[in-house]
Amino acid sequence: MKYHVASGNYQLTVKNLFYAPLDVTAERNYAPFWSGQEVLQPSMFSAFMWLAKGRLTLRYEDYSKRNLLVVQNAEDLGVWTATPASQLVRVRWVSPFSLEKTGKASHLDVAANFTWTSAPELMMPPLMLKAAWDRQWNINPNTQFFIALEAIGWAGRWARPVYVPERGQFAYSPNSGTIAPNGIVTPLAGVRFKKEAEFLVKFQNANQGWIPNTIFLAENYPVAAAAVLFEGRWRMFN
Repeated sequence: MKYHVASGNYQLTVKNLFYAPLDVTAERNYAPFWSGQEVLQPSMFSAFMWLAKGRLTLRYEDYSKRNLLVVQNAEDLGVWTATPASQLVRVRWVSPFSLEKTGKASHLDVAANFTWTSAPELMMPPLMLKAAWDRQWNINPNTQFFIALEAIGWAGRWARPVYVPERGQFAYSPNSGTIAPNGIVTPLAGVRFKKEAEFLVKFQNANQGWIPNTIFLAENYPVAAAAVLFEGRWRMFN
């Protein structure tokens, strides 16, 4: 438990409540200093539970208020406002293959998020699917060649976030419309040496440009443009 006397902010976290796989968090924080709402203190309560041996998880979040930048279009600087109370319920399913590593040459990870929100201002997709597949071949005892494919897809009606260049952040607009079902894929290939170092080429978001460039899949983080990346990795210690 954390409590700040000067501001009145607090954070309370309880893990494994009553020996059950349940995490509970409650907190209150000042609005960001750049929002002009330093006096407003939104509070949040969340509960997170593991079900079916971690393959299924359930999250509930309740917000007293949320600080939100509201604009009419991308050229508008917008106005910071406080939204009414809102709720979020999310169910996450992970395939058994993702949790139980088989040690085989090929592996597949699949996960799905189902999200219900009480307000469009939360700007979250109702359905999001994530998948990653990889395959490796042993060239010799110390060298492996591998290929992989990463994919993210979304569906359902949800408000399109608007990026405001002059502020360098995303905002909500009641005129932005909704995002159609679509997805992005990233193939890659590389060589791994003694499981310590690897070099790979990645075709990041190969189908970017087929979808609106204003889409973002993580909070305050835009989908990067299509690009070819050359990466090198070296594990320097165990």
